[in-house]
Amino acid sequence: MKKSLREPWVDIAKGLAISAVVLGHISFQYPTNKALPLSALLVWLWHVPVFFLIGGFFIKENRLQMPALFMKGKLKSLYLPILYIYLPVLFLHNLFIKIGFYDISIEYYGKYVSEWGFLDFLKHVLEAVFFAGREPMLGAMWFVYVLFMALCCLSMLSWGLRKFLKDDKVYEYVRFVVLLVGAVLSCTMTKLYNVTIPRFNNMIVAVWLIYIGMLLVQKRKVEFNNKYVALISVVIAYHAATTLGGVNFAANLFPEVVSLTINSVACLYLICFISKRMEESLVGKVLSKLGEDSFYIMSLHFFGFKVFSLILLGTGMSVELAELCPHTGRNILLLFGYLFFGVIIPLAFIAVYRELYGRICKLIKT
Repeated sequence: MKKSLREPWVDIAKGLAISAVVLGHISFQYPTNKALPLSALLVWLWHVPVFFLIGGFFIKENRLQMPALFMKGKLKSLYLPILYIYLPVLFLHNLFIKIGFYDISIEYYGKYVSEWGFLDFLKHVLEAVFFAGREPMLGAMWFVYVLFMALCCLSMLSWGLRKFLKDDKVYEYVRFVVLLVGAVLSCTMTKLYNVTIPRFNNMIVAVWLIYIGMLLVQKRKVEFNNKYVALISVVIAYHAATTLGGVNFAANLFPEVVSLTINSVACLYLICFISKRMEESLVGKVLSKLGEDSFYIMSLHFFGFKVFSLILLGTGMSVELAELCPHTGRNILLLFGYLFFGVIIPLAFIAVYRELYGRICKLIKT
């Protein structure tokens, strides 16, 4: 979103969602209680689906009908920032092994790390450019890749359908059905046939959720301020958490599309309802800042974990520096420590970068 179009409550909602993302990457042993599944309620039921739904809030139909211009904007706001972060981190890969951030004996997302030669670097750079980057320290960046591809896909599909369907109602019905069928087929491939193409299956489902978010705000003008709907949303979310559990969107694993949609929308309504009531509070202002810079928190929170682990090591505590998702057992202080550093280090990084960039620009102009 452009700065002038920002809505504080939307940034607060994003701040809550990105906090849940960071929280979900900390291996904390939540109490096992079937009636109160905290891990699902706090994180896994809603955090990524809600992010995709919010991604559709400010999409204008007229912009979708100009795919070249639309995708050019997303290229600047999403794709290029991915590479600005991804490529420098790739060139630090061998250093991370030497300083203990990686361990060649630890499995990271289904693979082991090793030192790279020139051809290895070239291969991984090309993977990053063509949406297939899998550097462990940037493991959460799959979301941004998928978001970029899903937005481009929605624009191309909308433009293509509009070429043949001039009637507004027919066009909307057909687009709804096409996107729903796509999400169902993606889920079917994963659940029934165990066929999941990384960043393709979940991209198709992401397009559906982004479209639903667009329908809610742009078409239906939902304002997320009805306390009775919020109460119904609480019931739906709680029921889903206790009976279905969480969602692993990265692996395209969820019960099925209908429940995913209903549960995610219920969680979205509740999160936005709460966010609107926090706009003037100090907590709301803090969360709004997290939401504004959620891209950088998503990208760099694993670095924040490393910083906190180094601090703990410096105090004599025994922690595994090379773990991507730090294990905290049931120590709630460690949980909040990693959560704090997972958020504050990315914010500090981008604040320093902006300050240095601003000063350099001033020096160049003078």
